[in-house]
Amino acid sequence: MTDKPPHVLVAYGSKRGGTREIAETIVEVLLNEGVDADLADAADVRDFDGYDAVVIGGALYMNRWHRDARKLLTHHEDALRRVPVWLFSSGPLDDSANAQALPPTHQVEHLMKRIGACGHVMFGGRLESDAKGFPVAQMAKKMAGDWREWHKVRAWAQKLARELLDAEPRPVVVIPAPSKVQRWLLAALCLFVGVTAIGGGATLTLRPDGSLMEAQPAMLRHSPFASFLIPGLLLLLVVGFGNAIAGVLVARKSRLAPSFTFFAGAALLVWVSVEMILLRSHEWLQLAYLAIAAVILIEAWKVFELPWRHGRAARYATRQLS
Repeated sequence: MTDKPPHVLVAYGSKRGGTREIAETIVEVLLNEGVDADLADAADVRDFDGYDAVVIGGALYMNRWHRDARKLLTHHEDALRRVPVWLFSSGPLDDSANAQALPPTHQVEHLMKRIGACGHVMFGGRLESDAKGFPVAQMAKKMAGDWREWHKVRAWAQKLARELLDAEPRPVVVIPAPSKVQRWLLAALCLFVGVTAIGGGATLTLRPDGSLMEAQPAMLRHSPFASFLIPGLLLLLVVGFGNAIAGVLVARKSRLAPSFTFFAGAALLVWVSVEMILLRSHEWLQLAYLAIAAVILIEAWKVFELPWRHGRAARYATRQLS
């Protein structure tokens, strides 16, 4: 054990108090085990200065994590990548979480990937019989009860305490945080391609003979198209809207951003390559967009953590508590 105990923050997002009580129990156990622990409402946390580790818990509603817990993680993503973080959820209104270790929901799993979380545990939920509001009141008529097994909560907290107090802790794999410059460069490139492709595609679709763009139908003699209508629609819908949506998703840090960005970059790369082959041309504008497509794919590869880049062990810390 080190001379100075680790300082841990336990933050929670709770609507009806059930998840807060779980967080309170975790803090109580950590303190009893010799870990310096603080409790905080996720909505009140402003930074993580002075903390050696963080635990964030959220209540689950319709498989969605509590908004305050979710916002805490997404708004402080860069900071949370620099410290070991564990997550817990409280939600199932049955005995399933007590009968076996349940995996995180898709939303929580995505959040784990974003910060390289060390692990996650699912605890049973609680719903009072007199709960108000729709649809909770209707659910309470059939599903009211308390499925939180406190010995499981305490056992998990004790395992966490031992992990934190280990004299030779195993290394935590923390995914390097992409810089804001990288994200905004990627968003700007996608939006630029999207706007220009939508303009070009709309122009070709409105005038399939190419007259609005001064494009001669003879250019299509080596292609399977008799007019610019189909190419225009593909440029408008696939390349244009695909890149525009990807740019917005990157800027908003959406969980859909990785997939859309790779799709957008690949669509542009294929479009330009096929265009150069069918038109038998290599104009400077085509080469410029080819380079932009390559930059989008390369930057997306560096910015986003995708399943095919690393194995599961590389995306998560080696320490797993269940």
